[in-house]
Amino acid sequence: MALTIPLHHKLQAHHTRRFKNSCFIVKRLDSDLLVLSNKYLEELSFVPKTKLSNVHSQVQNILGSYTYSTFLLDSDQHVRVVQNFLTPNLKTFLSRSREELDFSFEHDVPQINEWEPVDIQPILQKMVARVSSRVFVGSPACRDDAWLKLCLEFPINVFATAFIMRLFPPFLHPIVAWTLPTRYRLRKNLKHAKEHVAPIVAQYMSRGAASSSKEEISREKSTLLEWMIGNAQGNEADLNSLSPRLMFLSLASIHSTSSATAAALFDLCAHPEYIAPLREEIMEITGGTNHSCKEDLQKLWKLDSFLRESQRCNPLTLLSPQRLALTPLTLSDGTNIPAGTHLAFPSSALFTDSSVVPNPDTFDGFRSYRQRLQPGESTRHLMVSTNRNHLYFGYGKQACPGRFFAANEIKMILIRFLMEYDIRFAEGKKKPKWWTIDEMVFADPRARVEMRKRDI
Repeated sequence: MALTIPLHHKLQAHHTRRFKNSCFIVKRLDSDLLVLSNKYLEELSFVPKTKLSNVHSQVQNILGSYTYSTFLLDSDQHVRVVQNFLTPNLKTFLSRSREELDFSFEHDVPQINEWEPVDIQPILQKMVARVSSRVFVGSPACRDDAWLKLCLEFPINVFATAFIMRLFPPFLHPIVAWTLPTRYRLRKNLKHAKEHVAPIVAQYMSRGAASSSKEEISREKSTLLEWMIGNAQGNEADLNSLSPRLMFLSLASIHSTSSATAAALFDLCAHPEYIAPLREEIMEITGGTNHSCKEDLQKLWKLDSFLRESQRCNPLTLLSPQRLALTPLTLSDGTNIPAGTHLAFPSSALFTDSSVVPNPDTFDGFRSYRQRLQPGESTRHLMVSTNRNHLYFGYGKQACPGRFFAANEIKMILIRFLMEYDIRFAEGKKKPKWWTIDEMVFADPRARVEMRKRDI
């Protein structure tokens, strides 16, 4: 019989250790979560997504019926475009991303020569929105202030709607939904998104590019939106499907990437002893240029290690991966999982378990760097690696498909800050605490850093 506990990170970590080989139930007003031991990960990774679905759990988490996201259940187009187009063409997209980073550092980042306080999180969010938009919809939309504003507002309205409604039991949801301004703003966001995307789709269709979108020459020029049109199945090319799908792709990209980058910058401020060796590595590999290529980024072992440790200390969720059982399941040890069960794994607790991570209370930025130096370990312990003890990006075939692009994007941003700016916390300030809303984790929006341009 599973123990039932409220969703609190300290209690969750305690019970993960207490029931290491068993399970317990985490209570939410909208949906209970069955937290399983990570020993089940490998077995469940072979269960097809038609029986155990990551997307269904995500839609349930954001109360899809009230955040206009149930359409994500009808098609995996948003996953296919990342797996089949973005990741195989990373080199091309990283080159475009660098152009947008150049533009963003010129227009969004303060050009200050003396120490000044900076609200870094909105800057990072806009920066990531620019880069993501360049990849998703191309230019000139990626520099359209109205489009960028839309991309930044949309995640706020989705999360606010979902988290407010989670405060109420399901039978009250239809009533609460009608009272939420964020839900009305969300509907307006989707309407405006359709207005922005429509002319891009019309222009693409007028070129007759849909018929040749799979040719290599076209792949080199395409955006994710164009690939989605040219490789659509059924009604996936319909504007009513394309525009909201783009918005949810943007949500996933902007929230996770900007949060992880902010966490890394906060960790640099909290542990400034890492700044010099990271700069030395960047100089050695890239020669100090801002135009590091994909191959250079892969050689930055210390930076990759620092980011992996930052992930460990700053998870974006306490429970990952999550799955929704679409059919009844029976595990090899006889455990029965009824259809409709919302499953989760204790990713955050594993990050702080001393039997998994030596000295887990210590920030060790070069932890995985040293591990990779061991014989036969050079391709393991990467920022993008997943295993049963490191679940930041999920696990198995349904792990985050965009993690390869996101990891390189974060590295490019950090390289620019490290090489062009000095950064620190104000005197007497410490690393900000993270806020938790149920299992989700967010940076304190009041957090500030001090910055100045480097004299180089």
